[in-house]
Amino acid sequence: MRITLPEIKFEDGFSIQNDIFSRAKLADKIEMIISNLDEDNLVFGLDDNWGDGKTTFLKMWGSKIKEEDKFQFLYFDAFENDYQDDPFLQISSMLYDSIDNDKTDLKKRFLETATKVGKNVLSIGAKIGMHYASAGLLNGSSIEESKDLIESTLNEHIDQYIKDKIVKSENEKKSIIKFKKTLSELSKDKKIIFVIDELDRAKPSYSLDLIERIKHIFSATNVFFILSMNKSQFEKMITKRYGDIDAHRYLNKFIHLWFSLPNVNDFENGNQKVETYLKHLKNKIKIPYHHKNYSFEPLIFLSKHHGLALREIQRCFTQLLLLHTCLNESASNEDYAAISIISYISIMDNALFKEIKLKKITREDLILKLTSVHVEDYAPTTDNKNITTIIKCINNELYTEGEYDREVEVNSALIFKSEWNDQTKPLSFAIKLLDELPISLPE
Repeated sequence: MRITLPEIKFEDGFSIQNDIFSRAKLADKIEMIISNLDEDNLVFGLDDNWGDGKTTFLKMWGSKIKEEDKFQFLYFDAFENDYQDDPFLQISSMLYDSIDNDKTDLKKRFLETATKVGKNVLSIGAKIGMHYASAGLLNGSSIEESKDLIESTLNEHIDQYIKDKIVKSENEKKSIIKFKKTLSELSKDKKIIFVIDELDRAKPSYSLDLIERIKHIFSATNVFFILSMNKSQFEKMITKRYGDIDAHRYLNKFIHLWFSLPNVNDFENGNQKVETYLKHLKNKIKIPYHHKNYSFEPLIFLSKHHGLALREIQRCFTQLLLLHTCLNESASNEDYAAISIISYISIMDNALFKEIKLKKITREDLILKLTSVHVEDYAPTTDNKNITTIIKCINNELYTEGEYDREVEVNSALIFKSEWNDQTKPLSFAIKLLDELPISLPE
């Protein structure tokens, strides 16, 4: 049995197997807008929640573009690259690598103009760092021993840096203009769609420097940037760096148009996107047929009912599959149902997990928290069988012995009954299984 969910083959683009949310239509519309725009360049913002599939969409879109060859497509992960001091070199490097090797003159001119701009835009900290590295100032000596030397050298370089900035300001402007003209030559035959992903996960200083570089340096004819982020999270980065400013207005200085991934609402509990994704998982994951409903359905209900993001659903299902590897052939339906419930709780609500483990929560409160059902008013039907399964697990776990025996006497449909009418504790069983796992998912 696999414990990791089947990976999407991004190179297949928006294939029928990949495009379970019908997002190819969105890609087509954005391409149409870019193709028909009179503007020389624009920056689009892709705003969506964490874990709802932005990266998957962008990578499948990239494969589609490369296959159709109507645009040039470049993809950059800001989170993976934020160890650098300044994003200018990384973006320039990607653009340089995108130039065909037979265009030697263009490659040469791009490198020359990028080098001139780079000298001006790299931060003073980065420049001094490179100076030390090349001069070997700290080689063989400790920072403490070199403190005075470092301080005096820093002051000298900062003074010289400021003088150069004042004297060469006009030349800097000219070098940026020349760089932009060279950059436009890269996109003369085919417009460039340059995706910057994971902006809200990268270091705030790096992400903000990156969007500022795009506006002031990389905005060239036929170069279109797609900046992918959770907008509200990114606005928090802005206020953290610049203080009490209008983060919304500030961000819109850099982004011309916003879009989000299609999210069709409409079932009673949850939305169609989650429903579609869960069906996709259910078809892909292999579990013994006779336990499949008990194992899947409680987690499917909880995912829909609590509106989990796609990445959160992935984590819950990975936890479920991990617990499946620890079950033996004698495991009962309630065991399968319990590990489904505990997989959700352990990933999504650690405080609740501890309350259940320590028996610090009432039966009624736990049912209400998970299902929004007031149990005293509840009657099981074929339409609410998943809620019934959850309630049965909780009742078995938290009924007193006397309460459980009374339910047995009336042949209640709200408990799991064993062959000998012994009261099982399915949630405790699932928690013990989880506690005994020698490995765990990353936070």
